Amino acid sequence: MFRLTPMAGFAVLAVTAITACGGHVTITVNGGPIAPSPVTFRPAKVGPDGGITGTYFRATLPAGWVNGAAFFANDPNVEVAIKKGPTTATGPGIIVTLTEAPPDLPLAPYADISFHQSIADKTAGKIHLIAGLKSVSVAGQQAEDFTTSNSGNTDWTIYVLYNGVAYNFELVAPSGQFAAARSGPFRAFLASWQWR
Repeated sequence: MFRLTPMAGFAVLAVTAITACGGHVTITVNGGPIAPSPVTFRPAKVGPDGGITGTYFRATLPAGWVNGAAFFANDPNVEVAIKKGPTTATGPGIIVTLTEAPPDLPLAPYADISFHQSIADKTAGKIHLIAGLKSVSVAGQQAEDFTTSNSGNTDWTIYVLYNGVAYNFELVAPSGQFAAARSGPFRAFLASWQWR
């Protein structure tokens, strides 16, 4: 049986053989480590039908929403940047940022570290915690979410680790529009999400 065995940040191609005495022996086939393939992030493709295709996912633009990825052209880790049209008006928006997931770090500690970094960031004013970390799921994948408010906006943040990638969903709206956005287009976007 072939398997990839992690070793000091690298994967080693190995074969497991059963010896006559019933023990397992691991044999390195190629004689050395193989560097893991890096994941390349780029803005997700938005089709004319509103379908969004990105790194290991597909989703759909909520009705009346537009692609705003051009505003994040200098940040390749922002794969999804959509908002309620028009892009020039203040209103709800969704940003999904991807990074390589830290190796061997489960979701709960990853989310806890990211959560504390997020609520400690005071650069845009005082951040008010509305709801702390809790377990949820995105398209059946375990996730952690929390909600904050800052400078008149409410931000629903969701962390997911999937296939070696850390997904950070930020679903933001002016605080007076947040409840309607969360129950409408935010839920519709998350319901359309499919892992691939």
